[in-house]
Amino acid sequence: MHSQPLPAHISMFNDIIGELNVVVHSKTDELSLARKLRDIQKKATDLQNLNVPVGLSALGSVAAARGQWDLMHKYHKRSLQFVQEDVLILNYAVSMSYAGQFLDAINLIMTIYDSIKGDEKVLGSLVQWAFAAKDEKRFVQFSQAYRNVTGREHNLFIEYLEELDEIEKLTDVCTTLSAETFLASHG
Repeated sequence: MHSQPLPAHISMFNDIIGELNVVVHSKTDELSLARKLRDIQKKATDLQNLNVPVGLSALGSVAAARGQWDLMHKYHKRSLQFVQEDVLILNYAVSMSYAGQFLDAINLIMTIYDSIKGDEKVLGSLVQWAFAAKDEKRFVQFSQAYRNVTGREHNLFIEYLEELDEIEKLTDVCTTLSAETFLASHG
C-alpha cells in the first residue's frame, strides 16, 4: 500500500516548524539567529501565499521565536479565523508556551482535547505546561493520561512524587522534633 504524499503546504509547514525548533534550541549568536529567523520568515511568507491560514500560523511561530508576543497572537488568531484545525490550534499553544503563557496554552488545547488525548507528545507538553504553571490538579490529570497512553510515568511526575516523599519525611522529622521540644520544655 502506497502512502499519499503530504500536500505541499503541510510539507512546507512541517519543514518550517522543524527549522524553528532547531534554531530555537541551538546555541548561536544573535546575528546568526536573526539571519536564520529572517530566512524562516521568508519561507513562512511564501507558505502564506500557498495557504493563508497555515502560512499565518507559521508566521505566528516565527514571531514567537523572536519574542514578539503581540505579533504572535495576531498571526495565530488570524489563522484560526480562517479555519479551526487541530494542527493550527496546537501550533498556537506551543507558541504561547514559548511566551510563558502556560495556562492559556492549556486552555486552548482543552478546546480540542478529545481529538488529541491519545497523542503522547501533546500529553507530554500538557504535563510540562501544567507543571510550569504550578497547576497541580491539571498536572496530575495530564500525568495520569500520559501514563494511560504510554504505559509509563512522565519524568516530571516521577520528580513530583519524589518531592512529595521528601516533604512527607521532612514533616515527620518536624513533628518528631516538635514533640521532643515540647516534652523537654514540659518534662
